Amino acid sequence: MWTSMGFVDSEYMSRGEDVVSIIGQMCAKLTAEQVTERVELEGKVSGMLERVKRLELALGVRENALLVKLDDHPILRVKEIVSQRLSELERYQRERVEKMEGVLREEHGLCEELDVSYKREEIECPTMEQIQSVRDHVEYLKKVKSERLELLERYRSDLTQLREELEDAFIGQEVGFDDGARLHPSSLSLFEKLIQEKRAVVQNNKHKSKELVQRLEYLWSLVEMPEEDQRAFLEDITHTPSDLIQLEMEVRRCEEFKKVHLSRIVKKLRSCISELWESMFFSVSMQHASLPSFFYDLCTDEVLKEHESEYRALKNKYSTYEGLYQSMNQWRSLRKAYSEFLARSADPQRFRLRGYSMVQEEKQRRKFQNQLPKLEKHVRTQIRNYEDTEGEEFIYFGVTFDDFVDSENRKDEESRKAAKQKATDETKGNTSKGVGSNSVRKKQKITSKDNVSVSSKLRTPFSPIRFEKRTPDIPRIIYTQKPCIVLESGDTAEPKPRVSYRSTAAPKLFARKLAFPPSKPMSPSHANFHAARRIRKSIGRRMFQKMKLCAMTSTPNKNNEDQFCV
Repeated sequence: MWTSMGFVDSEYMSRGEDVVSIIGQMCAKLTAEQVTERVELEGKVSGMLERVKRLELALGVRENALLVKLDDHPILRVKEIVSQRLSELERYQRERVEKMEGVLREEHGLCEELDVSYKREEIECPTMEQIQSVRDHVEYLKKVKSERLELLERYRSDLTQLREELEDAFIGQEVGFDDGARLHPSSLSLFEKLIQEKRAVVQNNKHKSKELVQRLEYLWSLVEMPEEDQRAFLEDITHTPSDLIQLEMEVRRCEEFKKVHLSRIVKKLRSCISELWESMFFSVSMQHASLPSFFYDLCTDEVLKEHESEYRALKNKYSTYEGLYQSMNQWRSLRKAYSEFLARSADPQRFRLRGYSMVQEEKQRRKFQNQLPKLEKHVRTQIRNYEDTEGEEFIYFGVTFDDFVDSENRKDEESRKAAKQKATDETKGNTSKGVGSNSVRKKQKITSKDNVSVSSKLRTPFSPIRFEKRTPDIPRIIYTQKPCIVLESGDTAEPKPRVSYRSTAAPKLFARKLAFPPSKPMSPSHANFHAARRIRKSIGRRMFQKMKLCAMTSTPNKNNEDQFCV
């Protein structure tokens, strides 16, 4: 080009130098631009790396292995790797943000519905823990919502029942219960308060209905209304307002009827009060102090009111302590039966009664000794509770329970001692005889030779002269009993069993022989007399009286209840 232009060689050098300087300038400029571009690229890569690390930390993602050794790669390759990692992390971030937004929307709706305050800060990159925390809160809100729905449904059912019981179909409308009730705590508390108020009204109606029914039953008992009519009237009666009106009308009607028949009502009340006094163990002085007008003949409104007030007070007190009075009646019956048993067991004539059984007597004794202390202990416990509650002593027909028990025990002891003394006096012959009674004993006439003494010498009943030689360990009295005795009438008496005076069966056996003599030989009194003479002569008068005394006043031995002391 320079040749065609006609430049000479000297100009070639200057031109070449200019070209070289221009190329150098251009290269320097390009180099500067490339350096600037590299610096900018490195700045971008470093920014991208910082964002990647921040996202990895925020998202909880592990660091990529390619980002560890970036110095081994060109800057453009580093930019490509970092850019791919950043786009991947940004995609994760968008997904999590979408999840978080969905959970937050659900939480917001539940909080608005349940009137729960909430406050969430904006999170650029939510973690899984944060999302799970919001989800847990949403589950809790759902649980609260289900509980409130159940509570609301229960309130609805209760309100329906209250509308039926109170006969009011508009209950709940004043608080918007039927207009899509909300689940706010304030609304639920308002519904609960309304239901509690209506329940209180229902309870008041029930109590009022119960009082009216009790009043009616009391008035019906005074006016002697038939039970069939009473059941027919109360069959469909409940505690609704209409039923209460019906009960009040019936009470007014009975009150008017009561005023017309005042004297008959007062007499009826007095009979009821008298029964309660008897059931509650009132003495005459207590009755006078409790209701003085009871003993008047007047029948006025004031007397009727006093009688009604006393009857209600006694009825309430009896119903409160009914268990105590029933236990007292049981103890009273058992104590009376025990006193009668002691009187029978102390009677010496019981052995002569037909069908008497000493075993049955001991069974009854053990039964009384087992049951009476237990029942008395139970009664004392109830009396202590009564005294602690009422602040006064329990009075049993004018005396305390302890004094009454002591008096009963003294009476039983005195009757037992009197019976024992009477039996002892009868046995020893110390009973007083009437005027003109014959005290001369008739001698027994015996024709048997076995009973005639061979010697006129006076001997004791157990004298050695009287007995033959006997076998050891056999009582002497066996040898004194004769096999046969001929009575004055010519008949032969029964042979006596061979028993010892120390035998446990001796008292009962002799008593039985005295009570049941032979049927044919002679009259019972005559036969008993001669049998007693015969036994007394065979064993001696002193031993005979001891046996007779044991037969009449036998008591159980401590070592063996079936053995009786002689």
